[in-house]
Amino acid sequence: MKRVTASELHDLFSCAGFTDIFIESRSTPRQYGSVEEFMKQGMELGGADQLLNDVPDDIRRKIMTEIFEELGKKMTPDGITLGIGTLFAVATKSNESM
Repeated sequence: MKRVTASELHDLFSCAGFTDIFIESRSTPRQYGSVEEFMKQGMELGGADQLLNDVPDDIRRKIMTEIFEELGKKMTPDGITLGIGTLFAVATKSNESM
């Protein structure tokens, strides 16, 4: 998966011959009961653990500790709520350019 900005997505559509390009960014809140739950879900999706695969063990432990500490600051009685950003795009392509 490659993450792109709205500008990059617009350029991709434009280069592919699309016009009337409309891109909207939406944030979808995700709720996690604890830091551990967030980390577990992230790891199942190939998150931090895979990202840090080639980092030496002592440095990886330090990074993971810092991640836990920062996420812990976001903890409320309802858990941790993080916004997941998604870009939605609508564009037009005429039959002539196909």
